[in-house]
Amino acid sequence: MEMRVSQSELLMGAMYAPFCRTLYADPSEWDGDLKRMAEMGFNCIHGFTEWWRVEKEDGRFDFSETDALADCCQRHGIRLILNVATQNGVGFYMPRWMQRKYTGRGMVDCDGNSSAVPGEYVTACMDDPWYQYYAQRYLRAVATHYAGDSRVAGWVIWGEPSLTSRSGKPICYCEHTVARFRQYLRRKYGTIQRLNQSWGKEGPSDWKDFDEVLPPRDSHEQMGSYVSWGDFSHFMDTNFASHIKNANDLFKSCGAMQPTITEIFCYVTWGNICNDLWHLAGTSDIVGISNYARPGFETDLIMTVADSIAKKHGKSTFVVEALGGPRYPYYDKRTPTDAEIRAEGVQTVGCGTRGVLYWCYRPRLSDYEGGTFGLCRADGVPLSRAHAVGKLTELLNADWDSIGNAHRRGDVAILFSTQAVHTSRGDATEKTLGQAVHGAIRMCLDSRVTPQLIDEEGILRGGLEEFRVLVLPFSYAMDEDVTEAIRTFVESGGTVIADHNLAMKRLDGICYRKLPGGALMDVMGVQREDLIYLDHASRVPANAYDLTVGDCMDVLSLNQAEAVYQSGNYPLIAHNAFGNGHAYTLAWPMFAKYCIQANRKNREMFKTLLETGGIKPFVVFENWDDEDQCPLSAAVLWGPGGRRIYTIVNPSYEEKEVRALLPDVVCARGLIESLVQTEAAPNGVYIRAHLEAWGSIMIQGEVSVENA
Repeated sequence: MEMRVSQSELLMGAMYAPFCRTLYADPSEWDGDLKRMAEMGFNCIHGFTEWWRVEKEDGRFDFSETDALADCCQRHGIRLILNVATQNGVGFYMPRWMQRKYTGRGMVDCDGNSSAVPGEYVTACMDDPWYQYYAQRYLRAVATHYAGDSRVAGWVIWGEPSLTSRSGKPICYCEHTVARFRQYLRRKYGTIQRLNQSWGKEGPSDWKDFDEVLPPRDSHEQMGSYVSWGDFSHFMDTNFASHIKNANDLFKSCGAMQPTITEIFCYVTWGNICNDLWHLAGTSDIVGISNYARPGFETDLIMTVADSIAKKHGKSTFVVEALGGPRYPYYDKRTPTDAEIRAEGVQTVGCGTRGVLYWCYRPRLSDYEGGTFGLCRADGVPLSRAHAVGKLTELLNADWDSIGNAHRRGDVAILFSTQAVHTSRGDATEKTLGQAVHGAIRMCLDSRVTPQLIDEEGILRGGLEEFRVLVLPFSYAMDEDVTEAIRTFVESGGTVIADHNLAMKRLDGICYRKLPGGALMDVMGVQREDLIYLDHASRVPANAYDLTVGDCMDVLSLNQAEAVYQSGNYPLIAHNAFGNGHAYTLAWPMFAKYCIQANRKNREMFKTLLETGGIKPFVVFENWDDEDQCPLSAAVLWGPGGRRIYTIVNPSYEEKEVRALLPDVVCARGLIESLVQTEAAPNGVYIRAHLEAWGSIMIQGEVSVENA
């Protein structure tokens, strides 16, 4: 069974005191706030155990503040989740006595810049053994104090991990991290000769000993070859994740067995090291999510990423932070309406999450986020948004037996490779790669099928067996073992859809001699002869899709494949029947372009290709799906006994009348007070509903036995 903070109910509530790096409500007001939360329907809060507040003196730990909060929560029947580490360290700030003693340089970027300049606050490198001694001592004290304590329901073992330099330059190059990198290289290569053989492809290696090896400064130009950069990037990813995993393991070893959460930014990013989502998802019991996106596609995207990385490890998801109040003067300067607050909760639960906490109950009382983000006034008086959270908590839990036993199930696999992201940095194509994965997710969601990301490890351990279709968006760097696994997938009856620049390089940056590389030339049935940059209108072939000036296009020759769509001498869409399956090659970067500008014609073509693989939409909206921009968001969860939970969200300020077909459904009813009308159809059930601005509904459908 997947681990959850609660097996019996959906947890909803807000962030509350103690806060991190800010003032917060006086402890004398906590009991009254918790009492009001319980009366409104909240059942969970999230607070911090700040290191500098707990260990004000070396070795003396004072938990009276968090104990008082835990007592309040227990008294009012609210579950408490405590946060022990955030971003790039434990407890955010080291205590002042530690900062006085610290003599290190902190983290060092690739240009040698560090945080050694004296300042108000000191940030140590996590790899510094001096820092680790005190950090582990503090974590052990927290874990031991709350081991077996029923007042604490769970831990955010790390919040928003994001190890980056202020300049955006790669880090860390301090002596402690470099020493750990050398240990990593020893384990990987065994001998310095093997390292030299691997690294010495683009420039001199010839290191005499591991103790003299230096990491590449960056992936560009002469600052390091692809191979060395790939090693350093992978090391930084795994090294950062190991600190979080070690904290998780330390808590377990001390008897603090409450479920742990790593709260992750679940965006498809590109170019950053220390942000390998696949590794971060494996560091704790539950995959946490920080989501300040609006309801609609952006939230669908984030939930797709979160669910995908969680599924790799057999875990559930939990939204640790969702927007609760105004963001002025930050970012997009908006104040969520009550309906938007409700839609955010409904949509994330409809995508399979097991808890939603809003940021935050009262607004923060200081720092650069002071005075914003609150569900309440600064004096604790609840606003209508707070009541909306409580009401939604009660409604969702009234139907939790149906919703809580349902899970998201991927129809289509999409390759998302952190290793390819690191390689793409050297080619300055990381933005295109990120846009392509983003566009492929959006293409699936707009086609009303459920996408799920997969990485190389997932493919190699047989993960493709769960899918009938694999999408390869701008998958220009792939190793032979992965291409062989894809070959087996197609040969066994699977369908692969790949766009521009397929398998041009291995993951170490070495180019294939024939393209697409590896085993994919036979699978796709094409060979790339050349690459054309469409730098003028005269070079753009007449086409029914969206090739325009500024695009790149593969010039394909057809071996076994046939042209599905051809413009003059250029095959733009090719199909190859390979074994029992199908392979489609798109000669232009369709998925990256769809990210930038959605296009109905391309989406209809994509849906036709999906049907070849036996994939059909789980819902069909009349009128609304015929536009370039799909204005409705939809998701489906699969429950036992042929039960499905459908979620529909109107992410706009315009009211919409919805008529939708739920294929294969024999009967349907509204959940959480959703007002829907139903009408039988030959191949399913039609539902009708009126969605106001930011309106959201949830529907339970029963599927016929043969389609369950």
